[in-house]
Amino acid sequence: MTLTTRLTVYFLTVLGIVLLLLTATVWGLVRWSLYGDLAGRVDHIMSALVASVEIEPDGVEWNPKEHELLALRKPVAQDIAWVVLDPDGRAIDHSNLNLPPEATADTQSFANAPPRWLPGTGESWLVLVRQVEIGDFGAASQTGDEEAHPDDVPEYPRLTFAAAISNQGVERQLAGVLLGVLLAALALWSLCAFLSRRACRQALRPVREMAEAAARIEATRLDRRLPVAPDRDELQELAVTFNTLLDRLESAFAQERRFAADASHQLRTPLTVMLGELDVTLLRDRDAPAYQDTLQRVRAQARRLIGMVESLLWLARTDFESHVDAIDPLDLVAWLTDWRARRGAEPRLRMVLEPALPAFARIRPLLLEQALGNVVDNALRYGPPDHPVTVRLQSGPAEVTISIHNEGATIAPEDLPHLFEPFYRSTAPAVTRQPGSGLGLPIVLRILKLHGGAVEVSSNATSGTTFEMRLPRSTPLAESPGQ
Repeated sequence: MTLTTRLTVYFLTVLGIVLLLLTATVWGLVRWSLYGDLAGRVDHIMSALVASVEIEPDGVEWNPKEHELLALRKPVAQDIAWVVLDPDGRAIDHSNLNLPPEATADTQSFANAPPRWLPGTGESWLVLVRQVEIGDFGAASQTGDEEAHPDDVPEYPRLTFAAAISNQGVERQLAGVLLGVLLAALALWSLCAFLSRRACRQALRPVREMAEAAARIEATRLDRRLPVAPDRDELQELAVTFNTLLDRLESAFAQERRFAADASHQLRTPLTVMLGELDVTLLRDRDAPAYQDTLQRVRAQARRLIGMVESLLWLARTDFESHVDAIDPLDLVAWLTDWRARRGAEPRLRMVLEPALPAFARIRPLLLEQALGNVVDNALRYGPPDHPVTVRLQSGPAEVTISIHNEGATIAPEDLPHLFEPFYRSTAPAVTRQPGSGLGLPIVLRILKLHGGAVEVSSNATSGTTFEMRLPRSTPLAESPGQ
């Protein structure tokens, strides 16, 4: 099932439920209104019947000839039925439509009670029963000026009126209303089904375009990107995020290819030198010192090759986890003092320890020694021999900084962005004259990143060249967090 179909089905399902609830609500309101109108109509019928009673001093009279009740006897009122009963329960007058027998079965119990529903054959009746006696109208109704009535009109001490109205007409109206509302809801649902599918296709068109564009991206064509919709919505954010990921992947692949090419070149150079030395030596017989000299040169190239391979293996490890929290804080003041002592007599190397706060950091001492040694060795190797190299320790509230400053030679601006790329070496004469593999500074960056730190470099003719190795400041184990 496609995403368009799935969204359309979800939408139409919710819409169908809403329309059914709306239909039920409309039908319920109409039913409540119509049945409420039935109660009003049966009460109106009863009021008309009671108003037609004649009150005499000796009893209550009902003269069908004088009270035709034409409105209640019309054939059109086929849902209305009423009857007038004497005290013995005999009908003395009734409507054209016969009242259900159940309506007059127990009039005494339901007299003057609220209307009640009686089930019938295929319909129900709303029945209202009233009893009228002489005392119900009071003495004011009996005046001496009343007209004489024929003697053949009987008088009763009590009359019982029963009026009923059928719900058959209401049910027909409700059926029509329900059918009309359902047809309207079905028409609306069908229209929404047609429009919603088109709307979903249009809304998801950028997704299809991105899927097609993603399918065209291959390992050899990482320069391709997903189309970015002009609308500022989630799809645009998705496309931009995915393109950013592709940018990183393309950069990583390019770096890997460049790394492989540079590694092949760098490894081939000492191997070529070694083979050349051996081939020249084997051209003719030589004395022992000559063979020994050749072996020494081959050994030097082999050592260089081993060092290069070890550096490559260290940089290539992707499963290395530092677990900085598991490393004990290192006192950098004590460590640097000891490190300077191990370096021995180096007149150009100066040490300045001026931390404003205790200088502790979570870093492995051997890795710190490798990182600091790489930077210091580069400064001593490529800097002018008459300029000192200063190692300075500073400590702030959040981090500690070990800076290596050289006041002599500067680094060209175009070389600064590439200093930490593997195998990158400047083309400056001072650099090309010295042996190197271009792996020292990448190892420095990797070590500091593994411990949550960073390395920055600045170089200009005024202040010289400065490498700053930054590490998060830690609290010594002897101190409590509150100190």
